[in-house]
Amino acid sequence: LEAQKLCRLAKETIPDAFVVFGGQHPSGMPQLVIDENIDCIMYGEADRSIIELVETLNTGGDLRDVKQIILQDGDTYWKSPKNDYPDPKELPLPAWHLVGLDKYWNAGLADYEINLKSQQKFLIMMSSRGCPHACYFCTAPMMSDRRFRMKEIPQVIEEIQHYRDTYGVDEIHFWDDNFFINKKRVKKLLKALVENFPDMSFQVPSGSEVNAIDDEVIELLSQAGFTKLFMAIESLNPDIQEDVIDKHVDLARVPDIVEKLRVKGIISEGSFMVGFPGESKAQIDHTFDTASKLGLDRISVSIVNPLPGTPLYDECIEKDLVYDDFDPQNVRWSTENIKMEEVDRGYISKRRREVWESYMKDKIDITKYETQNIVTDYDRDE
Repeated sequence: LEAQKLCRLAKETIPDAFVVFGGQHPSGMPQLVIDENIDCIMYGEADRSIIELVETLNTGGDLRDVKQIILQDGDTYWKSPKNDYPDPKELPLPAWHLVGLDKYWNAGLADYEINLKSQQKFLIMMSSRGCPHACYFCTAPMMSDRRFRMKEIPQVIEEIQHYRDTYGVDEIHFWDDNFFINKKRVKKLLKALVENFPDMSFQVPSGSEVNAIDDEVIELLSQAGFTKLFMAIESLNPDIQEDVIDKHVDLARVPDIVEKLRVKGIISEGSFMVGFPGESKAQIDHTFDTASKLGLDRISVSIVNPLPGTPLYDECIEKDLVYDDFDPQNVRWSTENIKMEEVDRGYISKRRREVWESYMKDKIDITKYETQNIVTDYDRDE
């Protein structure tokens, strides 16, 4: 909704402006997004298609020849059947010089651990794109069609060196869709980081593939200066893991991994989800009760929400599993939106807040954590 307001303001300010929308939500539900203030949507990974669009506009060509474009067509929309999956090895570096990094860093919207160290100069980067998994709640398969594509390791090293030389960064956050999916490659990359950047630090805040983290990976992470891993554990119920989480996390290994990360001084944050369709109250309580017993330094519990473009969304709409006030254009992340047979609405959000506060109160300054607007997910509903 906020982005649509910006489009309206753009049209009011510059009526002849050609306004383009993109990203996961417009890709998954263009019929809710496209309006008179949006000239087109570019769906999926449109790095190259956006250039094709600009060239077509400049030459007066037919927009329907552009790959990955969605155009308004009366009361509905027209979507190009031609998709593109860019090879990250062939793409230029992000134009960070246009962002105004000093303002970005000073805004304090980084990871909490950076703010604690007053370590402001960091950048995010992706050493690969795509994830081969098909978790039915995730939008990544919709964007990349499960196509995993990697930069060459020398390219990654060169990119980090460029960021260090140009912007003075001393920390990199790898926001790959699945940084650990190719374990052989990851180990080579970690060894290259050890060799080239002994005085830098790194994080993986995007949801680490738990099954790929073995003893050698942990040792290399420590040597390379990794300070934190965000671990995508998702559910602590084996049945849920088997039925809806394509990663099939080996839950029995989690405590050992967490302990070994702790010994190496690497902060571990476990990510959990509760409220899947058909999930019982006992299963939900099991995740809440067990998440705090794994020795994690941080926990993050999300209420399952149906995101447009995912099989979960389709199931919820088809089976009438969402509450009447559910608005996919304005998802309230701290509220249950999926109907549960055994659980009254409000139970999950209440327990989620209680469990998180109880576990985290002795580990971080919760007031400071929330006032920095780093995690708004745990804000109480008004």
